[in-house]
Amino acid sequence: MSIKVEGLTYSYGHQNVLDSVEIQLQRKSFTGIIGPNGCGKSTLLKCIYRVLKPQIGTIWLEDKLLNSYSVKESSKYISVMAQHNSYQFDFKVKDIVMMGRAPHKRLLERDTLKDYQIVEKALESVNMLEFSEREFATLSGGEQQRVLLARALAQDARTLILDEPTNHLDITYQLQLMRILKKQDITIFAAMHDLNIAAMYCDYLYIMKAGRVIAQGETQKILTPERIFEVYQVESQIVQDRNGKLHILFTGDQLK
Repeated sequence: MSIKVEGLTYSYGHQNVLDSVEIQLQRKSFTGIIGPNGCGKSTLLKCIYRVLKPQIGTIWLEDKLLNSYSVKESSKYISVMAQHNSYQFDFKVKDIVMMGRAPHKRLLERDTLKDYQIVEKALESVNMLEFSEREFATLSGGEQQRVLLARALAQDARTLILDEPTNHLDITYQLQLMRILKKQDITIFAAMHDLNIAAMYCDYLYIMKAGRVIAQGETQKILTPERIFEVYQVESQIVQDRNGKLHILFTGDQLK
């Protein structure tokens, strides 16, 4: 077990966004969380990576309470790639990725040979090494996403949390990014917007609706037309390609 969430509840004012959520991530699994907009996916992730503080419930990290770690300490175990909107960093690509080494450094400590080697390896893993001297702001959206992933990988954490990592990317960059993620030998927990991307790459899924986890299990077993209709109110058909990957065909013309 790398991360375990027990009875997590969070409210914005009088609105309950998370209601007694239970999550457990197994080491080196690729786990996705899906559900309609506003169901609580991003709020759950923010509680885990400590942007928000849960009002009720506990989060365990490596068999210790998450709040028993300092933020810097927990950052050695959890790296984050949040939703991509518009980043205009006035830094070179290699400097952006080097930021991922911050949790491993003391105040004003200089970058070491090991840091440079880790940064180079991270850029190479996302096929961006040749862009290391480029200004980040000059890159395309897909290239920027890969650099931000490299920064998260350079953090050298055991768990990577992603909030809709393929948001705003065209299909080429979506598949490219997901293939890179799938090759990583770490625990991955990702909020997914695209059900087909989740079906293709996630080993295990949690499904949320109205702040609650309503189902969980292996992707091929849990992702059914009946479940999709229950959550999204759309009709669908699920097929397998020649490689055994699931694909969802949306067949209904109107919501029911």
